[in-house]
Amino acid sequence: MTPSSAPSADPLAALKPIQLPAEPGWWPPAPGWWLLALAIVLALITAVLLWHRWQRIRAPRLQAENELEQIRMEQDPVRQLTAINQLLRRAAKAAFGPTAASLPPAQWSQFLVEHAAPEHRDITPWQQLAEAPYRNAPAAPADYLSMSQAWLRKNLKRTHSC
Repeated sequence: MTPSSAPSADPLAALKPIQLPAEPGWWPPAPGWWLLALAIVLALITAVLLWHRWQRIRAPRLQAENELEQIRMEQDPVRQLTAINQLLRRAAKAAFGPTAASLPPAQWSQFLVEHAAPEHRDITPWQQLAEAPYRNAPAAPADYLSMSQAWLRKNLKRTHSC
């Protein structure tokens, strides 16, 4: 055998050991993580804006119900009915515009009936409520507070403050 035909030493022995690539670092994150972070930030911003809008929509009704609770404590029936009437007029102005609040008593009571909950469509108590500020004697007993509360809940859904 000639030196050129002799089997040579192992050809792989001259190779260096395998070098693995370095582990990827945590920064910068992969594009998928950036998209997830962006989606979370957008979801939080949307949630805060919706919550703020919901609070703004709900505020007039809560304000009116708090005022109705203060009116409930009034001992004088004429002053109580007058305060309820004023509160309803302010709520009507907020919900339906300024012309609704400036109606004379006969038209005002009709307006209240038209926008009342179905169980409170009897015009007599609404007429007594509308005329209460102009009378010295209290009106016949009726549950004006629950009627007014139902009216406020029905009509103060998307309004500005009272």
